[in-house]
Amino acid sequence: MSDTPRIWWPGPIGTWPAVGLTVAVLVAANLVLHRWPGLFGLATAVVVSILLLGVLRWAGGTWADAGLARGTLARGACWALALIGLVALVYLAGALLPVTRTLFEDRRYADLGGGEVMLRVFVLVPVGTVLVEELPAGRVDALAIYIDSC
Repeated sequence: MSDTPRIWWPGPIGTWPAVGLTVAVLVAANLVLHRWPGLFGLATAVVVSILLLGVLRWAGGTWADAGLARGTLARGACWALALIGLVALVYLAGALLPVTRTLFEDRRYADLGGGEVMLRVFVLVPVGTVLVEELPAGRVDALAIYIDSC
């Protein structure tokens, strides 16, 4: 018998409890993100992402199910960069064309300085919005595959 103390950790939870936890985390995140936007929302997005990964792992999911396995991470990063570049080109074209330029005007942001705009564009939106939207999509896909395999 080993002298190393054993840490108690419950076994995997079932599919439906995992779905229930996922929905509860997303509802709570939605309420928090709409009540306290900005930097607090950014921290919330990171915490929610970690919690959802925890639910996936607790349900018996793997890093590969989450799309975060070592074998798929580089390929996914390449796709992400390519798609980010494509979206940036479309936005740039839309902002430069006189016909579509007015679609980019938003008076709510007229008083923001360059640093504030950069913070919103490169930090708050990608982390606070995209992370919370895309990570649950992967968890739901992984749970759906798991449900189908049962």
